[in-house]
Amino acid sequence: MDADAIKELLNQQGKNSEILKWGIISLFGGAGLIVLQLFPFDPANSTLPYGIEIVFIAFGFITYYLVIKKQR
Repeated sequence: MDADAIKELLNQQGKNSEILKWGIISLFGGAGLIVLQLFPFDPANSTLPYGIEIVFIAFGFITYYLVIKKQR
């Protein structure tokens, strides 16, 4: 293989990890929205929805990091 073919293969791997990243973050973000339905809160005066959603999205980023770390 020549150098250009190797560079193209490396670029493709980066695209797959981007898709994986946004898939995991979307999954955890959606799970956070589902969990929000389980807690009663006053939408006008509560910051609970923001906290729950941020925690779930953070778990998504951490999960992505651990998956990528394990692959390398």
